[in-house]
Amino acid sequence: MGLGGPRGDPEDEKKQDQKKASDAASSGSKGGKSQGRGGVALGLGAPPDPGTFRPRQIVAVGLPPHVLRQLVQRNFRVLSGSDSAVAVLRLPETETASAWDMQRALEKDFGPNFGLNYVYKPYQKATEERHALQLGRAGPKPPGGACPADRCYGRELIRWNDTLARCAEGIRVGMIDTLVDKSHRAFAGRDLTTVTLEPGHDAAPPDGHGTGVLSVMAGAPDSSTPGLIPNAQFTAVGAFFTNAEGRPETDTRHLLDALNVLSAQKVHVINMSLVGPEDDLVHERIKEMAATDAVVFVAAAGNGGPGAGAGYPAAYEEVIAVTAVDRRQSVYDFANRGSYIDVAAPGVKIWTAQPGQREGMLSGTSLAAPFVSAIVAVSYDDAGLRKPRRGALDPKSMILSHLYGDQTKRDSTYGLGVVKAPTSCGKQLWASVVSRTPSPRPPEAAAQEGWGPTVTRVSVPAEGRR
Repeated sequence: MGLGGPRGDPEDEKKQDQKKASDAASSGSKGGKSQGRGGVALGLGAPPDPGTFRPRQIVAVGLPPHVLRQLVQRNFRVLSGSDSAVAVLRLPETETASAWDMQRALEKDFGPNFGLNYVYKPYQKATEERHALQLGRAGPKPPGGACPADRCYGRELIRWNDTLARCAEGIRVGMIDTLVDKSHRAFAGRDLTTVTLEPGHDAAPPDGHGTGVLSVMAGAPDSSTPGLIPNAQFTAVGAFFTNAEGRPETDTRHLLDALNVLSAQKVHVINMSLVGPEDDLVHERIKEMAATDAVVFVAAAGNGGPGAGAGYPAAYEEVIAVTAVDRRQSVYDFANRGSYIDVAAPGVKIWTAQPGQREGMLSGTSLAAPFVSAIVAVSYDDAGLRKPRRGALDPKSMILSHLYGDQTKRDSTYGLGVVKAPTSCGKQLWASVVSRTPSPRPPEAAAQEGWGPTVTRVSVPAEGRR
């Protein structure tokens, strides 16, 4: 995908947009949804809540150039992506219809290539700060190994054997998250590509969330935050930017760009720890990558607590939704519940790398997701995902069937149960052992040129490769 575009929608338009946001809530009619291309909903349902999307913007995917020119002639402003597969359009200044209504009008004229520009947040500090963040300068390895069991209990809980890491060699793992501190000593010598998406916004600085999540998978074996699959090939997309309140957020356009970057990298596994509303354009892209490219998607289930609604993208059918448990396999207090929960993994007080050569404990379903992504990576070949086959693939079902066998009993707290690593991989056939889990606790004009993703690659020296 060609990436390009202008400096986006200025922040000074935000107050004007807020006044018009309520239009979306009063338009539309309730009812079922008709289906468009590839199952994209063409909506007769109620509009989403104000504040969950950018009120004067429309995302367009795969528009032919002549259609884009027609829209410019209709006084739509191309904010970004005029020469890419994903474009953001701003409604004409004289237009009184809401973005919700305009989306439907455009679908009627040009087909189901349009959607709202939804807002996404990382699963981050709101709940994790409830646990004291124990930060300190990374120093010598503590007694008892690179990370002793009392600190890195997650390995023991999932029955991880470090020899499994060899099965992830050659597996390409993608991550969509906040920006990673690639200079951290935990990532020294790793095969790591970082991509920063920041058109029209100030890129959020390296953040403890993305850095910590990646370290669970990619931390160097001899560091004090060793990762589970350090020899895999990693592409970490920093899709978040700093909003007007100084907090990290992203949106549909950037998430689609991130997925397209990872598709071009031909990744096998994608780890996502972010939350937004149900988003047809993003869901469509996930379905396409899963069915045609055998990509396994793993996402944090959410930190909203037992009463929260489903968290997306975790709740999409094609995504493995991961909840968090502590060292006693009790569910994380603030984890979402629901029928969409697929598996559970360690996610409470996880020792991680942090920006500035620091390290510390983080908690949340975000930290559970990379444990599952690591197990998926070492299971990818044995689950048959690289074998030639006809028709569309169902990578999620293939992985879960491989890990859990015929087990189908699940609940809304733990899903199928706490995931366990395979005993071996490669030529020897194996099956994961699933232990019983405890009962849950109660409860704009043409685009400007010159922007491109910032890419930094850190590779293992050739002599160090196997």
